[in-house]
Amino acid sequence: MSMAMQSGPVKYLFWVVAPIAFAAAAAWGQVAHNSWLSIGVFVGYLVIVFGIMIAMSYKSYKSNSVEIEKYKRQSALGKLDPDEIRKAMERDAELQKEYSQMSKGMFKNMFILLALLLVIIFIYPTLLSTVVNRFITALIARYAVGMTVFYQDFLSYFLGYLVLFGVWFLVFYALSRALKLPFAGQAANPMGNLPMIPSKGVVFYRDAFILDGSYIMKTPLAVKRILINEKRRFIEIELESKPQNQKRRGMQLPYQRIRLYTKSPKELWSKILSKYFQQVSVETIEKPQEAGVEEPNQQAGGDGGAESKEKHYVCPYCGSPIEEDWEYCPKCGRKIPWNKLLKE
Repeated sequence: MSMAMQSGPVKYLFWVVAPIAFAAAAAWGQVAHNSWLSIGVFVGYLVIVFGIMIAMSYKSYKSNSVEIEKYKRQSALGKLDPDEIRKAMERDAELQKEYSQMSKGMFKNMFILLALLLVIIFIYPTLLSTVVNRFITALIARYAVGMTVFYQDFLSYFLGYLVLFGVWFLVFYALSRALKLPFAGQAANPMGNLPMIPSKGVVFYRDAFILDGSYIMKTPLAVKRILINEKRRFIEIELESKPQNQKRRGMQLPYQRIRLYTKSPKELWSKILSKYFQQVSVETIEKPQEAGVEEPNQQAGGDGGAESKEKHYVCPYCGSPIEEDWEYCPKCGRKIPWNKLLKE
């Protein structure tokens, strides 16, 4: 569905008017003994909706391309090359397993939708023609006595098709809410829970970054949380489902998570990405590394080269030298675990 039909009251008006229009067209085709009338209305609907979607997509693509060219003329703060991204991805042993699990979940959801669709197509019309139509016919015969037979037939078919389309809508709406699938203009991720992993490069500018040369992510972004995974060498940005500033987003990104692979996630965060976000929840997964204490040095001279009792400590996170009166490491900014270091 186009973005225009997903905005405000238009979305709800569309999903009320469309079933009524389809039911009226189908009923008119039945009483007029002209099935092409119903087919023509349906085809016309598809042409109009897809025409609007194509036109708006082209307009968004053109404006996005112009904006990307403007950014390319600016000086970049930094960038991730395809080679660096590829090498970091190759070192992530859990990536294939993660994709396999997500793909299984998506196929399961699609199978449930397909099975339900087949049930509705082949079983529900039989129930409609036997149970619902009998009830509607009895209702019309009682309360629409003054109408002609033509309009009674039309009203009977109209209410029958309206019930059919209404049940379709309600069932798929409820199911898509449960499975978190996009339907009826809901704010759902059409790519499921798959993260967007740019492979053609990322370029960072003062107030935006561009993914794969196609998507502009303008800051500030509406973000749920940031995950810095040193072990798997990536930074993952989880976006809010409803952006606070839609106009600044550029072309719509069909993902809820953006994963940036790099050889040094902490360095990328401290130098560039941290400037884009304020008051955001940041979770860090450290690379396994043992804390270390340097051995005391031998001092020449003095009393025959006696050992110095002074110990020299290094940061357990980044390995840089630290002193006992420091609370935070000046290089990585992490709080120093002195309780652990002093015991060793």
